[in-house]
Amino acid sequence: MRAILEVQWGRSRGRKAVLEAGETLRIGRTEHADWVFEHDRSMAAVHCVVQWDGGTARVRDARGLPETLIGGAALADGVVTHGGWIRAGETVVSLHIEAFTPARREAGATWSDEKRRVLESLSAAEPLFAVLDAARDPRILQLLRESVHEAPSLYDGVQGDALASVWLPTSSRCRMPRGCSSSARPRGLGQALGCLPVVAGSARGGAAPAPFLLVADD
Repeated sequence: MRAILEVQWGRSRGRKAVLEAGETLRIGRTEHADWVFEHDRSMAAVHCVVQWDGGTARVRDARGLPETLIGGAALADGVVTHGGWIRAGETVVSLHIEAFTPARREAGATWSDEKRRVLESLSAAEPLFAVLDAARDPRILQLLRESVHEAPSLYDGVQGDALASVWLPTSSRCRMPRGCSSSARPRGLGQALGCLPVVAGSARGGAAPAPFLLVADD
């Protein structure tokens, strides 16, 4: 299993780092770190180290000082469980285990052959992104947090996070990861998703998206 670290808010909100079993990640403000947050002036050059053994994430302050918050406690060393968080400087990072939550089976939650062919064709031609209405089902945010793909929101901060659970607007600034729609539907998202094909290589806020495709049952 892989561990997924995700920045919760601020200018780096939505950034993710993925750890395979046995990997270590150094978080800091300079190039001496593996995951760099140069804008966070409260963060040390190398602030903390995350070690993932495939089942447990251990976090230790790189300087041996109790200046890294682990689940709200200032510690020099500690364990972060699924759904937990750490704060290095002013940057808050959550930890989730990939596909941790069991799939939810629902009546009618399978793809038709025609829809599968359409999605496979679109995915082969150009990158495919999903635009999700999180108000339809709280499971949407749950699946996104347990996915290695980044899923940026237009909203920010604590209040913004609450807004994101109500509606993620269909905008090129709110593009979801390739493959999200094809993998999410069988896990029980009902009609609460769509996909947005965009031009390959386009940057956030750059090229205009292609027509929006809504994936829903008849």
